[in-house]
Amino acid sequence: LFVTFRLVSIRLRVDMAVSNSLMRVIVALASFGAATAAGDTFSSADDVLLGGHLVPTNTQDPREGSNGWWLVMHGVGEKLFTLNSDGEIVPEVAQSVGKVSEFEWDVDLKPDYKWSDGTAVTAQDIADCLNELNRTNPNTQSTLGDIEATVPCDGTVRIKTSRATHIMDAVLADYVFTMYKKDGSNFVYTGPYKITEFVANDHVDLVPNTHYPQHTERRPVKMTKYANGDALAADAANLDIAFNLPVSTLDTLRATAGVNVRSFSITQVYMMFYNMAKTAPSPIADLKVRQAIDLAINREELQQDLEGGHGTRSLFPQGTPWYQDNLGSSLADTAAAGALLDAAGWTLDGTTNKRTKDGVDLTIDLFTYAFRPDLCAMQPEIAANLEALGITVNVICSGTSPGVYDDDDWAETVSRLAAEPPDFDIIIWSQNVLPTGDPAHFLNGFFHSAGANIDKTGDWSSAAVDAKLDALSVAEGESARVAATAEAHAAILAEQPVSHLVTPSWHYSLSDRMVTEGYTAYGADYYIIHAEMFLTTIPVPAPVAHRGCLSTDGAGATRAFVAGAAALLAAVFLH
Repeated sequence: LFVTFRLVSIRLRVDMAVSNSLMRVIVALASFGAATAAGDTFSSADDVLLGGHLVPTNTQDPREGSNGWWLVMHGVGEKLFTLNSDGEIVPEVAQSVGKVSEFEWDVDLKPDYKWSDGTAVTAQDIADCLNELNRTNPNTQSTLGDIEATVPCDGTVRIKTSRATHIMDAVLADYVFTMYKKDGSNFVYTGPYKITEFVANDHVDLVPNTHYPQHTERRPVKMTKYANGDALAADAANLDIAFNLPVSTLDTLRATAGVNVRSFSITQVYMMFYNMAKTAPSPIADLKVRQAIDLAINREELQQDLEGGHGTRSLFPQGTPWYQDNLGSSLADTAAAGALLDAAGWTLDGTTNKRTKDGVDLTIDLFTYAFRPDLCAMQPEIAANLEALGITVNVICSGTSPGVYDDDDWAETVSRLAAEPPDFDIIIWSQNVLPTGDPAHFLNGFFHSAGANIDKTGDWSSAAVDAKLDALSVAEGESARVAATAEAHAAILAEQPVSHLVTPSWHYSLSDRMVTEGYTAYGADYYIIHAEMFLTTIPVPAPVAHRGCLSTDGAGATRAFVAGAAALLAAVFLH
């Protein structure tokens, strides 16, 4: 028999320098044909919530890339565990998790939980899902490595991993672990909503999942993906929720009747990744050049351009346990930056005011994508900072390179990342660095050699960084994890594959009836449509002690004993 215990994870509230009410992220934008979001209440159970957003919705296949993100964002998909509105990891499809050994964990499922087709969620369903996700989606391997999921007894899934972790519930709260079962070529989920119509990168129609608790209190939803932030803002008066509005549109929207603009702080961070796949004579291959660029950026100006947030050099936001406050000023240090470029051999030509080396100008391709409006808005300021040092900057915002790339915003971004080497010198990126409250998700995904997102740095890796991240993965207790994170943080920045810029404020609008409804959202844009929407009462489940295969009534222990005894007898009599 094995020993199980209840895992008490570090419950890390993401307490930004704002109240919990501002932390609750609002997201969504949309149109519903010719319908408009009118009035200050929903008139009937069939009255459709109109939402919209800018997030790509390419396919419904949760095994591909980041599709689990939008499925969770729309209230369709769920995970074994999730982040609640107070920033705590709580059970979702599962009810508890316990550690069996260094590389093995048992996950108990909630009893009587249903898929949206009405069939029971079984341990075998979940094991099959985990195994397939691990085979098909590299994002599931960043923290756990290879997974083998089995069913040791009814209602329990055992997960064996090739990399150790001490925060399994937080790992399984990541959107890449969206749970599904397959029905032919279709996917079935467990969330409070199910899809009735899906048009890729256009709209998703949703109705309440009738097999989900309190389904009669929910209303249908239509979520529309807009081509860009300006198009979204132009339609905000017709929407119940309009998420991630460009700063340039806010004054007009604030003066528009029926549009209620809100701003909030999040755990999203804007950053620049350097293409470490570039080799000499590319300037980006030189550490001194990367350090000079980092020092040249005036993060306070970026914050002002975005009308909110905090300029930062830290990989994690201020107000979290992982924030590093010893990284220097967020203002530009042009003198130090210039000295580093001089030391790297890029001298300033007094006639042209350009940095040159061996007769070649120091030139940087600065790329970003348009579906996060703030990123393209920051480019001119960043370019101006670099040009003041004598660097020539080619500013490229996706969707603006006809004849070279597909004009589609995200298609161009994917193509540039897939090129060998990636087709940029610097990419400005937006990332939720604490989607589950713990730093391991972001750090492993983007900086460990096994990470699924190291394409952002041209597949850069470092043995020294790997060692620090492996130590973080097994660190237990908040103080130990804070210390291990600080060491990993320092090791990463010593090689400068990334420069963090701003922890932003995001902006959204609500219709009058959504204000009346008291809608709240949270977790950046991971939970736009969520289970608490429209509910008059929100149940608080009682804590459940972890059972594993040793259930409180002894049945699990009996099953485990019988199974073990049978195996032993077979070994004796068959050999």
